[in-house]
Amino acid sequence: TKIFDLKNKLEIITGYLANDIKLRVLNKDKKFICDIEDDEKMLGYYPIEDGYFLEVLGSKPIAGVGDDPNIKKYELTEEEYAKRKNTVKE
Repeated sequence: TKIFDLKNKLEIITGYLANDIKLRVLNKDKKFICDIEDDEKMLGYYPIEDGYFLEVLGSKPIAGVGDDPNIKKYELTEEEYAKRKNTVKE
């Protein structure tokens, strides 16, 4: 997977515009390893191992996401979310 393609998938999940997303690799202890900067490189180019984290940073949300006050949001507590399987966080 190219980084550009990954960012496009993350746009749907995070609500940040793909061209604004910044990615960082963190190790199992959540210590910074490197920035992922080249959108044309494959994800495997970067030093990522099992158990590592991708930190997604963005500042420009997609217009309209979460803006409508008439839409009731479904929210979970941290404890309720932790009980779920196959989550983004997991």
